[in-house]
Amino acid sequence: MSTGRRIHITRPLKCEDLCSDVEEVFLMSQNKRQEAGFSLLGMLIAVGIVAVLAAIAVPKFHSAVAKANTAKIQADLSTIETAMGVYALEKGVFPTSGDLSALDDYIVDAKNLKPPTGQCLVNGELTTLSDNAAYSIGKAGDGEEMRALCDGKTLSAFGERKSTGSGNQS
Repeated sequence: MSTGRRIHITRPLKCEDLCSDVEEVFLMSQNKRQEAGFSLLGMLIAVGIVAVLAAIAVPKFHSAVAKANTAKIQADLSTIETAMGVYALEKGVFPTSGDLSALDDYIVDAKNLKPPTGQCLVNGELTTLSDNAAYSIGKAGDGEEMRALCDGKTLSAFGERKSTGSGNQS
């Protein structure tokens, strides 16, 4: 038994009536299709804007990470050199060992003090530290006193390039 509604046609169907009904349904579906989502052009514009923003943000992020790594290395080397100074005041000589073991009494957890991985600024140039980079104590050049080193470089090597001030003075 069918529960559907039955339609009683009281007048004969004409082709014009049927065509106008089909045309009306077609126009309604066209309107819905035009309103039913994002256009391809709109999506391309949005993707283009995101790409431009990413192209600007990614280098700035890498630069910020390199500056943060450089600041940590500078702070660590400064701490090590301060500890070396205190060591020299108490013992009368600078520590001579290559690693930081002589400074265990002056730096908390000196054994685990490691430079960050990734890029940093050395003499103003972006440089990638080696994976086995470490802090040490040594001479940076011939005849120099003992200094704190990171991957063989002193505190003054890390950071932006310093101006030499070679202008003529009158």
